[in-house]
Amino acid sequence: MRKNFDSHITECPRRQYKCPHCDEIGRYQERTTNHLDNCLKVEVQCPNAECKDKILRCDVAAHRSVCGYQQVQCKFTEFGCEMRVIRKDMKAREEDDQLHLQITKEKVLELTKIARKPNSPTVFKFKRFNEHKEQKKTFFSPPFYSSQTGYRFNIRVDAAGEDDAHDDDNDTNISVFVYLQKGRNDDSLTWPFRGSVTVELLNQLEDRNHRKVILDYSTRREAAAGIRNTGWGFSNFIHHTQLGHQPSINRQHLKDNTLVFRVSVEIPDYKPWLESTV
Repeated sequence: MRKNFDSHITECPRRQYKCPHCDEIGRYQERTTNHLDNCLKVEVQCPNAECKDKILRCDVAAHRSVCGYQQVQCKFTEFGCEMRVIRKDMKAREEDDQLHLQITKEKVLELTKIARKPNSPTVFKFKRFNEHKEQKKTFFSPPFYSSQTGYRFNIRVDAAGEDDAHDDDNDTNISVFVYLQKGRNDDSLTWPFRGSVTVELLNQLEDRNHRKVILDYSTRREAAAGIRNTGWGFSNFIHHTQLGHQPSINRQHLKDNTLVFRVSVEIPDYKPWLESTV
């Protein structure tokens, strides 16, 4: 009612109200409830339970970067130390030489075992083969590193054959190419690469009768010159008619519209200092 107008204006929940923390103006009802849960200038407790400090909400991230009760990683993480402790106790932990000496020793032993592991093959599944064949599309595997030394490769599979092949019947074959790529370990590797790459199209019925080819890079001119990122392989890797079920030899490469390739890399015992030079 008009007679209550003045008193209502001072008490109306929708009246304009300035937040006492951030000075933003809005409706009283919202500024004194929901707004306070997000206001950057409201003082809050440090998220770390044991810390008793109160800071402005906008300063929480900065405070956590120096808070003595924030969990942090040990500076020896890269050597295998997985312990996380609060910042105020970190100095004492990092000064524990015996502990980190043992961790470093274990890491070295682990890396030694990895270095001595035999070469492990990499397996790729290429799905929706028939659709790729009809549309003459190409599969590319993710890049992978040889487990022995760390050379970087990937493979390319043309479902309907290589587009620029000279064979008129090439679209009835699968083309397969191996790419020796630039990688993160190149500065510490021996060049030119003189190993071999074995590519197998797996028989999905049993572990035999795979379609296998070996690329010997010691005979490859591009490899001898140290050139990378170039493909080498076979335009007529396998005919489409050989992909289906062959009962006489219990072989089936194409199953559930999927092909499975296995790639392994072998590095010879190469001794460059014994090689004659011209």
